[in-house]
Amino acid sequence: MNSSNSHNEGDGAPRGHSVVRGTAIVGSLTLASRLFGFLRDILLAGLFGAGIRADAFFVAFRIPNLLRSLLAEGALTSAFVPTFTDELQGGKDRAQNLLHSATTLLLLISGVISIVGIFWSGQVVRIFAPGFADRPEQFELATELLQIMFGYIISVSFVALVNAALNVFQIFGYNALAQIVVNLALIGGALLAWFFSEESQVFVVAWAVMVGAVAQMAVQLFGLRKAGLHVRLVSTLWSKPIRNMLFLMLPAVFGTAVYQVVQFMNTVLASMLIPGSVTWLFYADRLSQLPLGIFTVALGSVLLPQLALLSSSGKQEQFARELENALRFVSFLLLPLSAALFFSAADFVDLVFHRGAFLSSDVVMTALALQAQVLGIWAVSAHSLFVRAFLARKQPAIPACIASVNLVLHLVIALGVVGELSNDGGIVARFFTSLQSILYPSGGYSFGHIGLALSMSLGACASLFLAWGTMRYQVADFSGKRFVRGTVSSLAIAVVGGIAASFASGLIEGVFARLSVFSLVFVATYVAGAFMLRMPELQETFALIARLVERRASHAKNPGQP
Repeated sequence: MNSSNSHNEGDGAPRGHSVVRGTAIVGSLTLASRLFGFLRDILLAGLFGAGIRADAFFVAFRIPNLLRSLLAEGALTSAFVPTFTDELQGGKDRAQNLLHSATTLLLLISGVISIVGIFWSGQVVRIFAPGFADRPEQFELATELLQIMFGYIISVSFVALVNAALNVFQIFGYNALAQIVVNLALIGGALLAWFFSEESQVFVVAWAVMVGAVAQMAVQLFGLRKAGLHVRLVSTLWSKPIRNMLFLMLPAVFGTAVYQVVQFMNTVLASMLIPGSVTWLFYADRLSQLPLGIFTVALGSVLLPQLALLSSSGKQEQFARELENALRFVSFLLLPLSAALFFSAADFVDLVFHRGAFLSSDVVMTALALQAQVLGIWAVSAHSLFVRAFLARKQPAIPACIASVNLVLHLVIALGVVGELSNDGGIVARFFTSLQSILYPSGGYSFGHIGLALSMSLGACASLFLAWGTMRYQVADFSGKRFVRGTVSSLAIAVVGGIAASFASGLIEGVFARLSVFSLVFVATYVAGAFMLRMPELQETFALIARLVERRASHAKNPGQP
């Protein structure tokens, strides 16, 4: 769809259709990416297990991804979309100039960070994984892997920015395509690694990450061509649009990257626990990210440009309606997915990862972390939509304040439930152990890595309630009543469905058979419950499916029609 069409739509169906269409496109491609990601994780779990090599690799891989989330997805692109939307209303040339300047700025920042990170990789590992310091072999391995993969931040930052521009033009899915390319590169690297010695395998996979990094940048160029855009480096970095973007960006670092910062804190604390804790949390996070990646990220990336356009046009009533509709479907889809993951965690982890070097004990530890983490999936998803809504209204300070509260709350809870921490990792480790002794002189509880996952979920719930209350105060047309009503109904049906499905699947032998029975019973129970309660979300879903089928049939009869 070209820019003129995408920015001159009416107030009714076309825009709503574009949100649904865009979410469907991104969600479908993200599902494909997640499936390839699962295959990647299965191969890596069998290759590395959950020991020293796995912990070192995932710490080194997570560091550039965390910085990418803070710089690109978490801050710059969230600030870029409202600014880019404003510039596009003044003409495509103005938008193109902003893209040039933003790309140059992002590549400059990420490039400098990469160079610094490569030369001071040991110090970076001490900050992100202080517990490795008392295990010299693991510390040295993580440092070498980080030197290889730090340049990944340049690639993923570029992808995030380009994808944000494409979403404004209602060209969706290229970010998910980029993730598919990276996952394919990692799959190839993991398969190739089997032909190398045990000491060399992890380095083969690390170099595969960088091959995927280059390939995913190339994918974005096709999307830019489709939008009639291009990128080049420029010397003009201090224009008014850039200043506006940076004004939104600085507080957005805190407001939109809270989930990644919490993940960072969990990685730091997990590195100070028994070996394997980092890996158990990583795989639990990977599984919990499945519903978030398929639906929430897709919906959020499509919704932000729409909300930004409505806000800049002063259409507050429609702004509130679009936001609440998105929130209702978050509850309708994410609560049952969360319940299904919670009740089937052990079998799910067993089926996906239990092979090769990944032992039965690793399955148990990962499943417990997954159960704790899925308690917050719905809250993370709903809160992310509120953050995008505040950014669309150019109010980045609000999510920044909420994020600050969340970070403090998460740290306080985590230190109280994680148990005894290693104190041999330098100044960062001493800081956390000293703070723990001050807050909890009696020692608190010892749930280990499970406590870290639980504290993340509780912090996400607190952030959601703060964001919801603030939005009700800021936007008079936003009541949230339909959102609350739908949430209560979805939660009740999901819990009943989970209990019923667990009972039915418990009578079956075999992991795959149990999961199959669980899925059938759970879906049937949830759909039946939604039908009995006459939930509008179910009716709207069926109506959407009917329209899509009708449109597909009409297109088959008249292929010349758009």
